Formats: sequence, structure tokens, C-alpha cells
Amino acid sequence: MTTQTANSTPEMSTSEDPLVGLSPQMLACLLMGTILFGVVVSGAYIVTRRAVEPAAAAAAAAAPVAPAAPIQPASALAAAPSVAAVPVQAVAPAPAVIQPPQPQPQAQSLTITAAEASGKTFLQVGAIERAAIPGFVQELAAKGFSPRVAEGPTADSVRILIGPLSGTALPETAARLAAAGVVSFPKTY
Repeated sequence: MTTQTANSTPEMSTSEDPLVGLSPQMLACLLMGTILFGVVVSGAYIVTRRAVEPAAAAAAAAAPVAPAAPIQPASALAAAPSVAAVPVQAVAPAPAVIQPPQPQPQAQSLTITAAEASGKTFLQVGAIERAAIPGFVQELAAKGFSPRVAEGPTADSVRILIGPLSGTALPETAARLAAAGVVSFPKTY
């Protein structure tokens, strides 16, 4: 017969956790299962959210916007005679007719050769790709400038120049360009 002293505790099996009563392997499996479940649920949430956001944005963009009713002061509503409500139908605005820009007659040729530019000073306002020439030239012409196109630093690009300029015309034109929001610098060929 074995006797226990008052200070001794009963022996526990090393294969069970004293608080839960499960083996360490079972606890590890339970923990891994919980983590795996969290990862799957988080992934599903992210995928669903990304799929729903573009559809919601497209639906919001396609939905017609009703015009807002004018706001009247409360005193005007109280003083107004009682009128039955009449349904109001929204009227779609007429499509805007966009006129293509009319070509501006230019006193000089748009393209300038190296021989024509030799020894002259211009204000360079850009070095752009050839495909962007029409839009950039129209923008400058609309601001009152006469742009010229010269060969660029690469075969695919061109320089957009204003001029030739000399004397006081150079700083005056540079100031006009700056006032119009166009960055420029002098370029002598």
C-alpha cells in the first residue's frame, strides 16, 4: 500500500494537458485547424470584395442621376396654398454638340528645317512624340502662339518651338508663355 504525504500531488499522465484534457498532438491539430479556417475565410472575403467593388462602381455610374429639387425656405412653404402633389418627370439633357476646332491659318509653315533655324533663337516649349503634335500645337495656337515643329533629340520625337525671336521679343514672349502656364527655355540653333 502506498501512502501519500500532505504535500504530494497525484501523478498526471504526460500525454494529457492538465487544463483541457487533450493530448499535445490534438491541441496542435486544433490550433492549426483554427488558423487554416481564418486564412480561408479572410481569402474568401478579399476575393469577394474585389469582385463586388467594380460591379458596384459600374452600377453606380450607369444609374441615372435625378435632378435635385429646389430648396424653399420653411416660411415660403407655410405661406403657400395647399396644392396636390404632381409627379415630375426628369428630362434628359440634350447631348452637347462639339464642333471640331477650325484650323487656324498660319502665316508660316509648321515645320522648320535645320537650315531655316541655323543661327536663330527660339523658345522651346516641348519635346514630344510625333503622335502628340496636333493636340499640343492646337493648344498653343488657342493660347495665341505660333508654334513650329523641328526635329527632336530622337527619331520618334520632335521639338516644339516658338519663334524665331530676337531682341525684346524673346523675354516678352517668354513672359507671355509663363503667364499662359507654358514652361519654355531659349534654344539657339
